[in-house]
Amino acid sequence: VLEKDVNLQVALKLAEELRRHDFEVVLTRDQDVHLSLAERAEIANAAGGDLFISLHCNGWFNEGARGVETYFLSPAKSDWSKSVEAVENSGHDEPDDVEFIVWDLVQNSFISASSDLAEVVQSEVTQDLRQADRGVRQAGFRVLVGAWMPAVLVEMGFLTHPEEARQLSRDSYQRQLARAIADALEVYRDRVALHAAMEQE
Repeated sequence: VLEKDVNLQVALKLAEELRRHDFEVVLTRDQDVHLSLAERAEIANAAGGDLFISLHCNGWFNEGARGVETYFLSPAKSDWSKSVEAVENSGHDEPDDVEFIVWDLVQNSFISASSDLAEVVQSEVTQDLRQADRGVRQAGFRVLVGAWMPAVLVEMGFLTHPEEARQLSRDSYQRQLARAIADALEVYRDRVALHAAMEQE
């Protein structure tokens, strides 16, 4: 089971779900092509996106590791978050310290919204799918650096866990995942709309 295949299939199914609920969706890729991490944020910015969601699968040396994690951009606070950050950023151009600081400042204006979005996604996905809840975390993911909008990265499960790998490879489970993430984005959209309405009163 390859991460790139699972990520793409869930993304395609998520796009279908969101379009049914009147979301405008822009995919960074709709086929098996390689894009740099920086290019993905550039596509989101060029499209004038309101939210940026990056889908991934986790892995670890211990095949017992399992569950869902959702990240937003901020310096990693735990050894685990640092290790996941290193894996996700490996093989790609990493921002140097100055570039990261600049983009971290940009994301700081969205940090509260990104954190709120991460909490909603984490809650909906783990409850809907009854998966182990590994919590909301923060890390300096290259793919989130540069997004001019609230942005989160979802680790949908562990490909190194035999049962989760089987689940993630199944079309039916991918559809469940897509529905759960879509439900989360609907909840988040409703919260933002309610907050905006209250501010106008």
